[in-house]
Amino acid sequence: MNLIHLIRTALNSILKFLLAIQGFTLLSLLGIEVFFRYVLNSALSWPGEVAGFVFVWFTLLGTAYLVGENSHIAFSLVSSRVSNILKNLIYLFSQVCIIFYAYFMIAPGFKYTKLFSFAVSPAAGINMAWLYSAVPISGFIILSYSVLNIIDLFMKKQGMMRQ
Repeated sequence: MNLIHLIRTALNSILKFLLAIQGFTLLSLLGIEVFFRYVLNSALSWPGEVAGFVFVWFTLLGTAYLVGENSHIAFSLVSSRVSNILKNLIYLFSQVCIIFYAYFMIAPGFKYTKLFSFAVSPAAGINMAWLYSAVPISGFIILSYSVLNIIDLFMKKQGMMRQ
């Protein structure tokens, strides 16, 4: 088992754990909101807001996980009809595009997080930096996965050349 595989496995495990907790939290918060609104006729203001925060993190971390699993949108229609060399070039191009996308999540995301670090959400009183930091953190994870994917591509090519 090589280092790249260990890093990917650890990152996958952490993300799966966080996504499971976030999914359970979303269901719980929405259940609380529905219960208070329709059963007790006394709506709470904070569960919907907190669920929105959790949903943003859930979506962005889920996107990062999909990049790591290569389950994101790809050029499968084109790559299924071309040679292996061209297929690898298309895959490499898609990973480079994802890296650029991740960069534009990270750099402006940190600036935006800093800009709103003094703001507080109206209902729950949560610092907005918790919400906005999801963008650069997910961008960094996406960047990491894309780099791992490119390394995997070249390691597989090396292995094929040695055989």
